[in-house]
Amino acid sequence: MEPKAQSHGPRNLEDEHFRQLDSERLAERRLEADRALAASRLAEALGRPNSEWMPRLLSLGLTVDNATAFHLLPLVEVAWADGSVAPEERARLMDGAKGLGLVPGAAAQNLLESWLERRPEPDWSRAWHALTAEYRLHGIAPDERWRLLQDAEAVANAAGGLLGLGAISRAERAAIEQIGASLGAART
Repeated sequence: MEPKAQSHGPRNLEDEHFRQLDSERLAERRLEADRALAASRLAEALGRPNSEWMPRLLSLGLTVDNATAFHLLPLVEVAWADGSVAPEERARLMDGAKGLGLVPGAAAQNLLESWLERRPEPDWSRAWHALTAEYRLHGIAPDERWRLLQDAEAVANAAGGLLGLGAISRAERAAIEQIGASLGAART
């Protein structure tokens, strides 16, 4: 008995076309499921509810491995408020990083260092403020709010001023106030 010859007629071409479409749809669904899982894991790592910002943060390069650096982003914002990061501000931020368990060579430490070398894209800040405002609705302990504001002021004060006068610039004060507003903890 001889094997049947493959027919290349219209029916087989149609079958092949639909197999290809099914394969592409399946790949799309898997990719969507992978993205949703990554967003969920990132939200968990950040200690925040999953939101529309998670996919954007993933596209910016935030991962479960470097998510701890995201908690320091408002302090980075304060350090950059005057247009550059002073060595004293950098040192203060690095001390804060150690307090969060960031170690040299780790992904979170590398991300923080990249932010200190080059100002983060505005989407990073928008995401932090939006997520913090959303999360505030679910409850951020008042002591966490005040600690973050105190840390922001410590970064601003790190570069000092002339005899301690004017240690916090207007731009730094504005950044701190914006952080306070997102936290729901206005500060004077």
